Amino acid sequence: ARMDADPAVLLGHRQEELLHRLRGLELVARQIDTEQRIQKLELLLHQVEGGERPAEHCPEREQDVAPTTQPPARICTAEGLLAGIGGVSDVVQRVGDECERLGTHSARLVRVRSDYYELTLDQRRGLLQAPSTAHLCKSLVMENTKATVEDLQIPGYHKYFLVVVQYEKPLNTEKLRTVVHRRWEGKIPKKRFNMRLVSSETNFELTGFDHNAVTPFGCKSGPQDMPVVLAESVARLEPKCLWLGGGETDLKLGLSLDDFIKAFNPMIEDIN
Repeated sequence: ARMDADPAVLLGHRQEELLHRLRGLELVARQIDTEQRIQKLELLLHQVEGGERPAEHCPEREQDVAPTTQPPARICTAEGLLAGIGGVSDVVQRVGDECERLGTHSARLVRVRSDYYELTLDQRRGLLQAPSTAHLCKSLVMENTKATVEDLQIPGYHKYFLVVVQYEKPLNTEKLRTVVHRRWEGKIPKKRFNMRLVSSETNFELTGFDHNAVTPFGCKSGPQDMPVVLAESVARLEPKCLWLGGGETDLKLGLSLDDFIKAFNPMIEDIN
């Protein structure tokens, strides 16, 4: 019976059991570490295939990642753009196809951590290897809530605008109101302009993207239906590149300013 067993033997069995559990925990830890390293290697391979010079080393800590001073890697096809990001949905495919169609050869997609929006701007910059936090931008769908039925019948009139601004410099809605009204000055009174962020439902209806995933590329409403307004502060960035949403919340799209402006011919205005 077990109760009659030698205490030394029981202790030995207990030690073996504990060692077995420790080996199991060690195996799990190694698996997690391996998966993290594989993700880093896949990103490095994606950079090399895209023609981008990889970093001299692969730091373990995000704060050790040196910011690049060059525009994002040059990738010429949707297939190349989407390679290595994993899990290409119909939405992301739409973004890739649009980049290819528009000849946005500098585009680069990067899959980020699920807690990306809980990080500081500098930590996000480190993950993307952006030149500075000023290069991190967002796309906002803005609506003129004062538009009337009569206004909507006017050729060339638009109720919605896709606005690109930096996270560091919030949108000034009064300046945007002035910019939009200027197009119709003398024809429509300024009191019929009031620019506000659309609801999440309207945002999805107009763009096909969720919150924090909006990008002009692959947007359901093209610039002919929803003109693009680019903040002047973004247009003056050096080096000339920017990072935007990439169609999914954990996907970011980087490209050169020249390619962005060529693709959408945005209104470049002081709206901060």
